[in-house]
Amino acid sequence: MDARLQELITEVDGLIDCLKEVEEQVAPAIERVAENHRHGAVNLVHYAELRQHDVRAVQGGLASIGATRLSTAEPAVLARLHAARNVLSAYNGEQLKYTGSEVRDAFATADDILEDHALQLLGYSSEETHSRIMVTLPTEAGEDLD
Repeated sequence: MDARLQELITEVDGLIDCLKEVEEQVAPAIERVAENHRHGAVNLVHYAELRQHDVRAVQGGLASIGATRLSTAEPAVLARLHAARNVLSAYNGEQLKYTGSEVRDAFATADDILEDHALQLLGYSSEETHSRIMVTLPTEAGEDLD
């Protein structure tokens, strides 16, 4: 397990490095995004980059030790990788590479942003249900009421 653990650490570190590298590459474009959407733009860049990699082996390795999987990384991609790296560090007897508050804050921020944007877009949910549904229609539906 030690060799596989070290391999997972290397793979997760490599993914984190790739995400940071692509973020630096697109930094000028990110700067042009409205400030209130910049965090989401960076996360989208991270998500798109993560999906360029075949992470099935990493996910399998993480799952085999009960660590977070990357399949639910969308809200906070880099934080999900940081959390996975911390678990690997703990299993390997190392100090955590990322602070717990850093990871927690990233997840909390992602949740807050999602809630704020859902509220702006869909309004409040009723007390009877916590679901909100958005329906999309073709452009013609806005002009042809029949």
